[in-house]
Amino acid sequence: GISQYASTILSNNSNFWNSEIEFFPFNNCIVNRKPGTNGKLSFRNILNFFKTRKLLSRELKKNNYDAIYLNTSYGAALLKDLFTLKKKYKKKYKIFLHIHFAGFNNIFTKNIVISKIIKKNILSRTTNIISLSSQFKKELVLKGFDENKISVLYNYFDPMLPSINEDFIINKYKNINKPITFLFVGSLDQRKGFYDLIETFKNLNPDKINLAICGKPNDYKSEYTLNEIKNNKIFNYYGYVSGNEKNNVFLKSNVLVLPSYAEGLPITILEALNFGLPIISTNVGAIPEIIDESIGILIKPGDLDGLRNTIAMFSNCNILKNTGINCLKQSKKYTFDEFSKNLINILKG
Repeated sequence: GISQYASTILSNNSNFWNSEIEFFPFNNCIVNRKPGTNGKLSFRNILNFFKTRKLLSRELKKNNYDAIYLNTSYGAALLKDLFTLKKKYKKKYKIFLHIHFAGFNNIFTKNIVISKIIKKNILSRTTNIISLSSQFKKELVLKGFDENKISVLYNYFDPMLPSINEDFIINKYKNINKPITFLFVGSLDQRKGFYDLIETFKNLNPDKINLAICGKPNDYKSEYTLNEIKNNKIFNYYGYVSGNEKNNVFLKSNVLVLPSYAEGLPITILEALNFGLPIISTNVGAIPEIIDESIGILIKPGDLDGLRNTIAMFSNCNILKNTGINCLKQSKKYTFDEFSKNLINILKG
């Protein structure tokens, strides 16, 4: 998520020093809250908002900063982050608003009043917008935003991931005698297409394919679903994974499957490219801008027949090998070094 994105930038600050740029952290989570409640109306969120706004003003007065780099999401969370900023400061700052989501209606909401409030406050409280996709930039321009103040910046995968080469992919598919492993990594909910995956895989042959599931249940429905499938051999549930455990799951898998209903640019997809995993996903957010037929297949959200057909196609080892090699080549576009160069150009532009 956004916190992981920010942490990686801060831990690799030295990438920016030659360009005379240094990032300083500012934590906007002052009040402890339950995971997944950010952006929802509650007493603790309101308290967190006012404390954050006060501390940000104090931080800006104490130090000689030149710019504010605000990373945000969509809807209520975006509006809350905008109101954290003042309309005017004594010093003139460049204020970069990096929206980690894609799709105008998803970000601004379909509520006309709220959408107008968001637009008004972006225009009055920020100087530049960083978009996850070219399509979202076009949508912003059509809604009256200045094209010259919008930049497109694609995400990156963790620079600490192991480096994979073509020989690894070739050897992976020599005399393979085990089921093809499809991998899902993400929150176990409707937005990520988790229930579509369960419905699609539950009646398939576990001797030929299986589904590795990585992520935490975040409501009763997902907990109930995990309990329902625990005796089905086609499913392997790992829970939340990170570090070497996460790397090992990627290394053992053959295809990433993420049938989301709404997205920005999922870092999970970029991680999969680094491991040489072909992608099955949906044509939402910025995903169509990075996935073409050489490295994966996109379907419409909720298209279970399309999902089944795509799973069947990626059960072929030759297709997996050739597509996996293409994925490795494409992954070079999404390294942290490439990202750093692009971000520097935006900040100094």
